[in-house]
Amino acid sequence: MDNTQRMNLHIDEDIDLERRQEIVALLEWEPGVSQAWFEHDDPHHLVVVCDPAYFSAATLVDFVDRHGVHARVAA
Repeated sequence: MDNTQRMNLHIDEDIDLERRQEIVALLEWEPGVSQAWFEHDDPHHLVVVCDPAYFSAATLVDFVDRHGVHARVAA
C-alpha cells in the first residue's frame, strides 16, 4: 500500500487491553488498513494507517462504533 495516511481517533470510554487488541486486530484485517495501534502512553488514542480510497475518518469512526466502541476523530 503506497497511498496511505495516518488517522487519529479518540476512544471515548475506558477499554481494557484485551478489547484494544481486538479492535486493532479487526482493523488490521480490513482491506486498505496497513497498521493500527493504541499509543502506549494514551489508551484513548487509536492510530490507523490506511489507504484513503478505503477509509475516511468518518468511515473509521463508523467502523469502530459498529464494534461497540465509541470513537471520534482526534483533534
